[in-house]
Amino acid sequence: MNLVNAALTLEEPERVLPLLQRNERELPHDEAPPRHLSLLYQALQRPDDALAAIDRALHNKAEGRVRVLLLTSRANLLNAHGDRGAAVRTLEEALRVARALPQKLNMDRQVAMLEQQLTELKSAPPASPPRG
Repeated sequence: MNLVNAALTLEEPERVLPLLQRNERELPHDEAPPRHLSLLYQALQRPDDALAAIDRALHNKAEGRVRVLLLTSRANLLNAHGDRGAAVRTLEEALRVARALPQKLNMDRQVAMLEQQLTELKSAPPASPPRG
């Protein structure tokens, strides 16, 4: 993750993209490489690739706080893509996961933020999908 943070700080995410793509090929059942790739793809303004990487990380059994963060990112990407229904369902799942985590993880703030985001998303007027 330090490498990803450095690349994002330097605004050069493309420099570590090949390394993370190789890591994902070499570790096909690990959630970390696609999770990190999703951050790079978002920085590169490649939302479809970011969404696919998030889906791979979720499929690879991302759990706990990481799963909540991935689901939240997924919902934001879906909403930006104009798919509010899927974004709402994904936020609802993120909220269920966050609420089910042990109290010692102190997810109260995250749960409150998810509840607020979900309320705002449900009450917002329908958005037009981005033109591409």
